Amino acid sequence: FGDFVAVVCDVRLSDWIGAGGEANLANLAWVAPRALHHQSVLEQVMAGSPILPMPVGTLFSSQEALLLWLVQRYHRIVEFLIDIADKEEWSLKLILDAPRAEAQWLAAEQRQPASAASPGSRYLLEKKLRSEATGRVRQLARQTEAALYEKLRGLVLMRQARRLLPQHSPDAQHQALSHSALLIQAARREQLLAVAAEFNNSYQDAGLRVELSGPWPAATFVPSFSVDQAAGGGRGE
Repeated sequence: FGDFVAVVCDVRLSDWIGAGGEANLANLAWVAPRALHHQSVLEQVMAGSPILPMPVGTLFSSQEALLLWLVQRYHRIVEFLIDIADKEEWSLKLILDAPRAEAQWLAAEQRQPASAASPGSRYLLEKKLRSEATGRVRQLARQTEAALYEKLRGLVLMRQARRLLPQHSPDAQHQALSHSALLIQAARREQLLAVAAEFNNSYQDAGLRVELSGPWPAATFVPSFSVDQAAGGGRGE
């Protein structure tokens, strides 16, 4: 279509809407393989071309409806594809090893001079510190995160906070404190990886690390194209 193509497949409408569709979309075993296939297609296209990624389950009633949607948004789509051609999205999560971080903080606090304190006073002080450890560690983690993003300011073009999900925390000991999508110039990928590696080397003893994943199609940074106006059909993106 003009300067670009639409990558689509035919689907059964009843699989996606109505009572059957609602049941399918509530079933992770049904949704997951389709979402993974959708993401795989996006990544294959991204490898050879800038891409406007649409959400899984974007539906059009016919080829004509899809063409109309494209015609109405042609210039905005072309502008987006030109702008995104040399950019990529990365996911960044800040992970806290809470037991390790709290032990590190407690050790530092307990090294403070307290020789004049009686054994009873030292016990009460240690008890007070332990009750404060969780909150103080998270406060320090937030301050460290702010410093990280300050360091990334000249590298990251756009940043969008993402919703934290339970699966973002690797286990009970390691908790995800934040999740952000980053848009960067593809040519600066190695710089982003280097900043993450430096952060992890500096803060691993304090129980903090960042997890980077990518590059991904820039789905987080797609402008609104009023998809709902075209939804409700049987041709899926």
